[in-house]
Amino acid sequence: MLAFAVLAWGCSGHSSSSLPPPATAPTTWTLVPHAFPPNVTILAMTPGEAGQPWVAVGSATGPDGQPSTACFLSNDTRTWTACELAPDDLDGSHTRLLSVGRLGSALLAGGVAVGALHGNPRPTLWRGEPGQPLAELNLPRELFGGERIISFNGISTGPPGGFAVGTWDGVANQAVAQVWRTADGGRWQRLDGVVSMTSTAEELLRGSAVAAGPRRIVVVGAAVHLHHLNDGDDGAIWWSHDGSHWIRADLSGSGLTGPGGQELQAVAAAADGGFIAGGSDSGAAAAWASPDGSTWKRVMLPDAAGRPGRLTALAATPGRVWAAGIVAGTPRVWSSADREVWTREPLRAGAPALHSPAQSVTLAAGDGVVVVVQSPDGPQTWVASRPRA
Repeated sequence: MLAFAVLAWGCSGHSSSSLPPPATAPTTWTLVPHAFPPNVTILAMTPGEAGQPWVAVGSATGPDGQPSTACFLSNDTRTWTACELAPDDLDGSHTRLLSVGRLGSALLAGGVAVGALHGNPRPTLWRGEPGQPLAELNLPRELFGGERIISFNGISTGPPGGFAVGTWDGVANQAVAQVWRTADGGRWQRLDGVVSMTSTAEELLRGSAVAAGPRRIVVVGAAVHLHHLNDGDDGAIWWSHDGSHWIRADLSGSGLTGPGGQELQAVAAAADGGFIAGGSDSGAAAAWASPDGSTWKRVMLPDAAGRPGRLTALAATPGRVWAAGIVAGTPRVWSSADREVWTREPLRAGAPALHSPAQSVTLAAGDGVVVVVQSPDGPQTWVASRPRA
């Protein structure tokens, strides 16, 4: 059962080979009833580490139908407790937190509120030290929001720092796959004038997700060819060594371009420097793998091809990567030891049926794995001990 006491951070206690991946112990999943309140939507999680708790963020829907900012902590992945929030303004009180991660000892989160006057997206950034509330940063509106914001899609943290991504109406009134960066989570810089991320008269670009790996940072998004709209979107990927200078990846032969529509909405960095990205291809859940963020190939997800769906979340632990999504309205989880050969995880064995189609699946992996399936019925939560490679 979920405890409703307020808890502060410190209070809780690729291989490219054609050989088959190493065998792993089977994953045993446990359904945790009522891990989160039924009015909560969990949109992102980060695992516990260095004595700090697991964190899940999203939003809660009140009786008036308005969203309020939601954040929960757990020591054991089974009992989740509301964490202390310190919003700076009305937007902070009504934010949908989209992402969360750790930068050193600090917890960072990013989300979006909807402006009451014009309906524009209003990004909010948050930071909290152990033992302190997660506090909304008082940042200049024009840094992330204002009239130039088109979309804001969240943050990622890693050894190179913290990064946020979205789509921005650039200084030349051209849409930009926009990146923001921070060294400490408190001060943010918008990277303006990145030519490789700026739309042209032929192509409209947007940014969807970012992952900070041990050696490179990767942004995934979309490219719309304005003279070939019937072909659908192509995927677009950029990578950087330092977070300031960005190179657009050549996706020839990757399956991320061409007719049918390829959508990238998630990316994760592996400990060995590789990456995994996912979304959909021609309306079916799809994933792509890379050893370095610059070269990519399509990988096959069991039980996904030819069925309507999309991949909604990715996570990585040493020696293993995890993917989650929706196939024909049903939640799916997959795992892989090498980012190329994937196994379907039997998540729903013995679980009660959903009364309505699943909307998204969120996951986090660390010393264990947590999966939250979101539907109009509310969140359903599964936990598992991480299998050893």
